[in-house]
Amino acid sequence: MRRPRGFAKFVGGQGFHCLYLATAEDNASVKIGVTADVRDRLSTLQSANVVKLRLHRHWWLAGRPVSERIKKSFTETFEPRRIGGDWFGVSLSEAEAFIERIIREIGTWGATEAEMIAEMRRRERRRIEGIIPSCR
Repeated sequence: MRRPRGFAKFVGGQGFHCLYLATAEDNASVKIGVTADVRDRLSTLQSANVVKLRLHRHWWLAGRPVSERIKKSFTETFEPRRIGGDWFGVSLSEAEAFIERIIREIGTWGATEAEMIAEMRRRERRRIEGIIPSCR
């Protein structure tokens, strides 16, 4: 999905951060991370890696502390399966299920990028409607 103009500014202004899961082309390991811009982060990771990386799933969360808290829980739980850095010998489905469960347990929510774009557009419409009176 193509991001609308101003997307990075919108999520930054709202304080959202992205928790993401990436895999190498062999799908043998999963990387977990937190970033303000997942596309830029994946590009940076790829430039330092000879193996093709894929972004599989990401959640926009309300604030870096929430994202870091979920990442910390993940890394503590899967520490025995750590391969190196933030890479773990965990299946993608197991990693996703764990993160979804932690999101529910701490009582927060995670939005997809499509949901974030829809929210951005909704807020922009409301802002414009407040400036331009209705022609009814």
